[in-house]
Amino acid sequence: MKKVIWIFGILFFLLSFSLVAQEKKAAPPGIESFWKIGEKLTYKFYQNDTLFGTQTTTLLGKDKFQGKPAYRFRKAVALDLAQIKQGPSFRTNGEMFLTEMGKPLSYGLDIFVGDKKQHLEIIFTSDSVMATAILGNEGKKYSKPFDTTVYLGDNSMISDFYIILHFLKIDASGPTPFKFLNPQDLSIIEESIVVEKPTQVKFAGKQMEVSVYRFPTIGQSAWVTKDKKLIRWLDESRNWRIDLELPAPKKQKK
Repeated sequence: MKKVIWIFGILFFLLSFSLVAQEKKAAPPGIESFWKIGEKLTYKFYQNDTLFGTQTTTLLGKDKFQGKPAYRFRKAVALDLAQIKQGPSFRTNGEMFLTEMGKPLSYGLDIFVGDKKQHLEIIFTSDSVMATAILGNEGKKYSKPFDTTVYLGDNSMISDFYIILHFLKIDASGPTPFKFLNPQDLSIIEESIVVEKPTQVKFAGKQMEVSVYRFPTIGQSAWVTKDKKLIRWLDESRNWRIDLELPAPKKQKK
């Protein structure tokens, strides 16, 4: 009898362990599943072959925002638009806080256009987004309805879309709808992704397989690898391409 109880005990333990393992396996991936703490992504802006800017985003680490667990990112953009005759210089730098599942909690940004500076501070709640914009000594506050299904997507911050793609369940057979908020004017854009068949391309001197993701509403497209790494963003209307800077290959020890 004791032997039977002992056997059932082992079976119960193994079943419990299996269920826990399945739950962990089924749990949706968080930010650290594709972005290591301390890792910096750099995108370079080109018109034709002219390099006119860079964008960097660094995952600083885990933090808290208003008592909520969060991931803290530092972001910066520097574009010399005068070089391509499309306007004055444009720079931004700031920080954002995201939940583990990539949803926005806070976004603070200093924006420099020519010699003018503007500060933008945005706080997200479950049902509203509140923004304060300060230009010189004048400040304005805005508030709009919001919901937690909306992502953050700044058109000059390609890393925002790099994050979004990792949390969307992309349907290759049809459009994948999603919504994102443009922090510059607080507009919520209803977009969809249309995926083209994988194709072989040459990127950074290497042959690789990518899928072209098209974004019909904003009229742009991206090259995305099998592991959802966004390596190229194409803005056809301005003839821009924005390329991810790949890490240099490690030197082999002799």
